[in-house]
Amino acid sequence: MLTGSEQSSEPSISIPANETESKLADLYAAQLEIEVSELDLNQDFLDLGGDSFQATMMLIEIENTFGKLLTPAQFLENGSVKDLSKFIMSVEGVSKKDSEKVKAIQQGDNRCPIFLTHSISGYADYASSFAKSFTQSQTLYALQWVEPTDAPHTSLEDYASLFVEEIRNIAGDNPFVLAGHSFGAQFAFELGQQLLDHHLEPALIVLIDDEADLHKRRFGIRKRRPPVSKIPKQCRHMLHSYVPKTYPGNLLLVKAEVEQPDALADEFWGWKNLSLGLCESMQVPGDHSSMVSNAGIALWAQQLETKIVKVCNEHQKQKEILPDRCDTLLQKRSESWSDPVTSTLYQARKASKTGNPDSEIHHYYQALSLNKQLPFWVYRNLGEALWQKGQRSNALEYYHCAIELEQCPVEGCRLLLKRTNELGFDRADEICEIAQSRTPDQPNAQSALAILLAEAGRLESAKKVLTRTLEKAPDHRPTLLSLYELFEKSGQLEEALEILNRFVKRPYSRFSHFFTRAVIVEKLDLPDASKAFTEAIQRAESEIQIYPESFSHRLILAYLLQMNGQLNESKFQFRESIRLLRKSSIAPRILNKIAGRRYPSLPNPLNALFDLIEYLSRFSISFEFFQQTAPYFIKSLGPLRK
Repeated sequence: MLTGSEQSSEPSISIPANETESKLADLYAAQLEIEVSELDLNQDFLDLGGDSFQATMMLIEIENTFGKLLTPAQFLENGSVKDLSKFIMSVEGVSKKDSEKVKAIQQGDNRCPIFLTHSISGYADYASSFAKSFTQSQTLYALQWVEPTDAPHTSLEDYASLFVEEIRNIAGDNPFVLAGHSFGAQFAFELGQQLLDHHLEPALIVLIDDEADLHKRRFGIRKRRPPVSKIPKQCRHMLHSYVPKTYPGNLLLVKAEVEQPDALADEFWGWKNLSLGLCESMQVPGDHSSMVSNAGIALWAQQLETKIVKVCNEHQKQKEILPDRCDTLLQKRSESWSDPVTSTLYQARKASKTGNPDSEIHHYYQALSLNKQLPFWVYRNLGEALWQKGQRSNALEYYHCAIELEQCPVEGCRLLLKRTNELGFDRADEICEIAQSRTPDQPNAQSALAILLAEAGRLESAKKVLTRTLEKAPDHRPTLLSLYELFEKSGQLEEALEILNRFVKRPYSRFSHFFTRAVIVEKLDLPDASKAFTEAIQRAESEIQIYPESFSHRLILAYLLQMNGQLNESKFQFRESIRLLRKSSIAPRILNKIAGRRYPSLPNPLNALFDLIEYLSRFSISFEFFQQTAPYFIKSLGPLRK
């Protein structure tokens, strides 16, 4: 989620000049949770404290209020009440699609243009924020969604090819840079490969906070139903089926200060394993979302621009000295792709993406026979594939091999703990000792270590680790979240509530934070329970506007409404959740697992929903909730069970 700067407390510098401005001011104030009198009508939505979640809500509200559908680009480029009002009044209707593949965001001197790839929303949401933080001499373009002719079956390779010719025409002979955040990082990487095929080498590819996906284990792509129309789903499908190859040019990984736990094993997040050229990393403040907010980008954009200018100048000199540099790089890449170990590992990863563990295992064994000194993810992936095939003893051996090679082995140890528990082995002491001895004294790593200790049943040790970490980094989000979860598990609800109250006031607060806070307030029988439930209900209703087909969101809303005494509304949402459940892919899996399971404390029709309860457990929905609402389920599930 994009997270804007702190909300402005300055009084409005003007009052709405017309009805459109007045309506927009009301919408802005409602989304930003401020008074209209506090709203600066000339200030950008993100600068006012808005985030991408709220921006999406604004698009829905604008369509409902004015009957005009804006693209994310149009909203962000006309971000203030004043500018947006003029834009809305100047058009009869707004097209859902913007015809420009590559949109100019800032026209600088064009000596080293930067092409920002779009996110899963179909637009480079962060482009305008970069433009505000870069110098005016920096040329900036944003790539926008183009509907593929064979959607929804398009691969990322095929999709990237749609942009190659236009980028070639714009870049010309100038050094240029590709950059993208999250999904956009993978998109930029593949674009770089294809541009090199056309003898056009990017001076640098900037990969903003995304792993190379060498060990995430995204199985079963070929079994997934292809997405139909929604851009985010199509982008995710392309991402999940993408298998990157080695690249001979320059890479820069920009990492958020708050790293994901599974990235701790390798400081370059797998990109160095794919790099045949220079691969560097740069750490910046924030987490995955806040780092690309207006306020977040402002903290590191100048550092990035300085780096880009330096790289582009060096690149231009190299081109003058070595005019056939692209030929050299293509030859280097070709040799790498034909290398037996590299090509075999590529085939193994490709097999894992298509859900073929037999082929994956074969290729990993083949690679190991050629070279025993391989990265940790090879051993972890092989262990996972062997486990999937039921070869448990062999799998454990390779999990251990992976842990020995990980820079910080916490995630590998968590996986090993999970697997040994499933086999009934008590290896917790041994595994925790390995993790504690090799985990660096750094907030992200220590927070991940605490999660491992908690999963091993060492709750007090985990609390000590987290408390010690918070003394050094009092606002470290993963540590706060982990400590909250431990307090809740230990029944220390007052302490858990104190942390949740801190979270719901922050830009990165989630729906689950509001929901869980309401549940805890009700359990503690506090006087402000009604207010907490009302706030959670409002947030749930907002989520449903964005995800109208989510049965789980409606199920949670039904629970909130019931606990708040709104029984008729609760029944309606409950029926809607069942209707959506019937349409979902999870329903057959739930029904298939009924056989052999007996839960005498639950009415019989609820047996089918055991897996759904597990799925929703992270929202603290308990068996008691399903017992209380059994009459609804019994009535609604009859046709489903037949």
